This record gives sequence, structure tokens and C-alpha cells, in this order.
Amino acid sequence: MENPIIVVGYRSGTEYLTEAIAAAGIPMWGWKGSHSEDGDIQGWNAAEVDLVPIDARKLPFEYVPSEGLMARLREYGKRRQETADKYGRWGFKEPRCASLWRAYHEVFPEARWVVCIRNSMSVVCSQAARGKVTEFIPALGTHIKYLLNIMCLPTIETHVHWFNYEGDIEREELALRTILGIDVELVAGWQWKPGLRPDV
Repeated sequence: MENPIIVVGYRSGTEYLTEAIAAAGIPMWGWKGSHSEDGDIQGWNAAEVDLVPIDARKLPFEYVPSEGLMARLREYGKRRQETADKYGRWGFKEPRCASLWRAYHEVFPEARWVVCIRNSMSVVCSQAARGKVTEFIPALGTHIKYLLNIMCLPTIETHVHWFNYEGDIEREELALRTILGIDVELVAGWQWKPGLRPDV
């Protein structure tokens, strides 16, 4: 059974975290310029959002996955499983999975979700420094709803980890090692020091 690690979040350290997981030996696609090895996940999610109505006014989102997406995800899981580590683990980063978790949970019921969170004002300040705050603020509100949608995941207590980008690094590292079962190193892998955070 495929049991990927799915990293979601919005301007909250998803790329850094995905790199750290990959450095621990897990085949992780979706960082350094691509959301998957060939862009499949990103394109499928975008097409699904355009094709199938999603009512984000209710939690969990009222949404019936399309058969096309389900078939693609099943094939994708089988293909990716062939690249897994010796324990059968693999994963990817794609923030929009947070709005489509019904489909992903049905295809990958044993997936481990890592939801990256960050203080909203820190995110806004980061975007302001890049001159992108105006276009970003509406997207932030939308993404908060996506994260609330993740909280409705049936197996949230055992399958979802909330990674606090601005939390204590040693504590976050220990939590990741526990839920993912991998020897992930955040400080060494990211060269973080207490009180400092990489700019994303």
C-alpha cells in the first residue's frame, strides 16, 4: 500500500522542510522548482479545481473527486512506490492538496501529512520585503481555509503533523522523527540557529 509523505502549507517553510526530508533519504519530489518530478501533481490539482465545484464555505469542503483525478493518483502512487526507500516511503510537496484532501485521503489513506504553519504576520512581512504583499493577502485568507479543511481529516491524530516554522527547532525535529520515522535533521540540514529563520 502506498503511504506517501504529503507536505502542504503556504509560504511557511514547505520547500526547506521537503529538502530536509529528502536529505534524510526519502525520495521527495516537489522542491527546487518543480512540484513533482514532471509537474503532474500540480497540473492535476489545478485542473481538478477548475473542473469540479468545491464549496469552501463549509468544513470539510463539500467536494466529490473526479474519476479522472482518482485514476491518475492511483497510477501515480504505483509509479512512485517503485522509487520508495527501503521502508516503502516516498513523498511530495504540493500545497493545493490541502483543498483536495478527500481525493488524496481516499487513494492514500495511510499517508502522513505534514502541514507547515507560520505566524501570519511573519508571512506578510516576508512577502512585503519582496514587494508582493498586495497580491498575497487575499491568497493568505484562502489558504487558511485550506488548512482548516485539513483539520477535518479523519485520521488527523495519527496521520497529520503540524510543523511550526517558527517553533523550537529541536522540538520540531524530534516530532518529525517520531511521526515520520526518519532521522531528519533540521538544524544541520538547514544551518538554522536558535532565533534565526531562513528567509522564504
